[in-house]
Amino acid sequence: MVTLASGNYFPVLGLEMELGRSWQTEEGDLGGEAVVVLDHNYWESRFGGDPSVVGSTVRLNNQPVTVLGVTPEVFPGTIGFVRSQLYVPFGTWALVNPDFEEYLDDREAMGWRVFARLNDGV
Repeated sequence: MVTLASGNYFPVLGLEMELGRSWQTEEGDLGGEAVVVLDHNYWESRFGGDPSVVGSTVRLNNQPVTVLGVTPEVFPGTIGFVRSQLYVPFGTWALVNPDFEEYLDDREAMGWRVFARLNDGV
């Protein structure tokens, strides 16, 4: 399972990575660098919990992407009953799936979910 997210996904959630870092807003935008954040459980099962995976290049849909970080073990994601293995910004997903850009504006086909954080004091 892959969670596609905007450039400010992790900051809005107030989530700090267990290892490495999350993507910067510009890395998550269309045309940004191809990056990915691994779910903690996936990192342990697929990479044996090896911290050197951060900064390495892995392949996603046969395209190279840079691993930026690993989520905390306690982070269940935002999907609900299914835990994501990878967190990918829209810009990266568009790079590894060239037909994806046409779906960004099709809200009915994609079933977008929106999360927001209220300002302090609200």
